[in-house]
Amino acid sequence: MRHVLDKIFRQKQPYWIMRGTSALALVLLLLMTITCGQSKGQLETVGNIDTDAGHPNKVTVVTVDPNEKVVRFGIITDSHTDTSASIGSSWANVRRNQTLIKDFNIDCVTAGCLGAVHMGDMIDTKDIQKLIAFRQLYEQGYPGKDAGAIANCDPVYFDCHDWYSEGHRINKAVLPTIGNHDLSKYSDGWAHAVDYIGDLIVDAPGIISRYKKATYTWRWGRYWFIQLGLWAGDCEYENAPCIDYNKINWLKAWLSEHVGTSGDGVLIFQHYGWDGGTSKGKDANGNAIWWSDFQRELEVNVLCRRENSSDPCNKYNVLGIFTGHNHDQDFPVIPAGKDTKGKDVSFQNIVFRDSGFEADHYGYSIVYLDGVKLKINTKNVGGNEWYWWEKDINLDP
Repeated sequence: MRHVLDKIFRQKQPYWIMRGTSALALVLLLLMTITCGQSKGQLETVGNIDTDAGHPNKVTVVTVDPNEKVVRFGIITDSHTDTSASIGSSWANVRRNQTLIKDFNIDCVTAGCLGAVHMGDMIDTKDIQKLIAFRQLYEQGYPGKDAGAIANCDPVYFDCHDWYSEGHRINKAVLPTIGNHDLSKYSDGWAHAVDYIGDLIVDAPGIISRYKKATYTWRWGRYWFIQLGLWAGDCEYENAPCIDYNKINWLKAWLSEHVGTSGDGVLIFQHYGWDGGTSKGKDANGNAIWWSDFQRELEVNVLCRRENSSDPCNKYNVLGIFTGHNHDQDFPVIPAGKDTKGKDVSFQNIVFRDSGFEADHYGYSIVYLDGVKLKINTKNVGGNEWYWWEKDINLDP
């Protein structure tokens, strides 16, 4: 670079004098190009200020025969990665995530998981260093330096170096989406988590389609997987009243085109659910904190292939709506009205425990699909306990 600049400024011809502005622009362009080229995929830290969050390698979705009925994958949610303090609860949070990953790596390989789905709240508060810490834990192909060591790490409270060889980094591809902790409350606010997911999945092998940056789809065997973000009509920032009707229409068109009347299983992943304790919470004025009854009806109507809630429900074969946010497991049934024959129709909401926030119970799940059963094996890492839940499924048109 120095030789290039010397050559430019050694020129004595009037050409450079008359076009000084152009020369300066060229110099700035060269500086930007070289700087970006050097920092891509790297984390450069000056004191406590991160000058570049880096860019992830594209996630790779494992290819599965479209007729395959046996599929297994992991579930992680609400990891709330936090590195804001050198001691105390923040580091304890990350240590819980480390412990979880070591167990997950063993159990997911044993089960034959194709990958893992993360359902939001990757980080606890909006900070670049927390996002980097999340990546160092949950990004299988993290391209950063020092095998994923966190800046300013205190070795008394934390395993600071060489996470991957010690089993502290995930060994399966993780397909993440956004939670409310990952987002700003404003459309022009903090968006690094959204940008990260976009960098990870746009033009990635195996990603079928997407809407904006944090909503996307893929396929494993006879099953279609849909990452929806907060919910089917969120605006990619935390604003309960906001509804992106274009996103809802995108989902409607996507299901019609790719699933149709095939009978293939559909699995939906999002942050907010139908659990009464958290997701349906209201403020002192009775307003929805996270999302409203009306918004939930909008989503159910899409899954029922109807325009209004009073119309009959011709439901897609939705095997489950998988959600986080609640920090504990729950299995609420979502009433959807009646079908064309007058029979009651419903969807199953499967709410998962957090993966690192709660000290007494945190864990992960492994999902087993075989065309006849949907089985979920959930581990409470904090209590070293396993829980099983299952339901009958079918893949008939």
